[in-house]
Amino acid sequence: MKAYEFITEALTPATIHKLADRTGVKWDNEPSFLRLTKRLTGKEHLDDLNQTELQKVKQYLEKQAVTEGLTETTSQLGPQLYTPHPKNLDESMKPKAALWTSTASGSNNGYTSAWVEWAKSEMPQWIGHSGFLYDVSPSARILTINSDQDAMRVAKKYGMNTTDIMDLFMYMPWKKIAKDYDAIHHVPSNRGADLFMHSWDVESTAWFNTKMLLNKRKVPILASKQGNLAPVKLR
Repeated sequence: MKAYEFITEALTPATIHKLADRTGVKWDNEPSFLRLTKRLTGKEHLDDLNQTELQKVKQYLEKQAVTEGLTETTSQLGPQLYTPHPKNLDESMKPKAALWTSTASGSNNGYTSAWVEWAKSEMPQWIGHSGFLYDVSPSARILTINSDQDAMRVAKKYGMNTTDIMDLFMYMPWKKIAKDYDAIHHVPSNRGADLFMHSWDVESTAWFNTKMLLNKRKVPILASKQGNLAPVKLR
């Protein structure tokens, strides 16, 4: 198997139900939902849909999430690189994640990511000789937060009634978000202007549910220009 091939995971009616719940679409014994699936696929019941038809319903519901101010990144998120780094880092402004990754680039000769390149410059002692590469399940529920503006929209969606970005430092509802999503993906859009999201230095993903990371394999990390590849302990 090539490093960048995805392992597919079948969509299920349960996946669609969870997505409908997050977008506020009623589905349980709901005539309007039956009409929706009928319009999209020609069939009323999710149990009767094949994978292509379930994907159509999923894409429709994801568009609903965007119109509500929440953006999801799913199957388009590429292979993820996890590089072990020291425990007990100060991540107080970030969600408590089971694993942090960054989108991989490279080949079997060596891989890197935006986070690895940042660490080579800022914290070269964190970078070891190897890391772990994962594929992302197409069923993964991934919330995109790229800026303070995105973070504020998400906070309001979860019931925060504020216009002060400073309130996010104390009350950002990370635990509630973790119940609805498998991960949060971030690509800095204007880091110099952000206060709350400024600590997310580079493109990265905070994973709450690592079951959505598939096909784990150990890979070499492209050598640092500084030549400092000190081994570090796994989390």
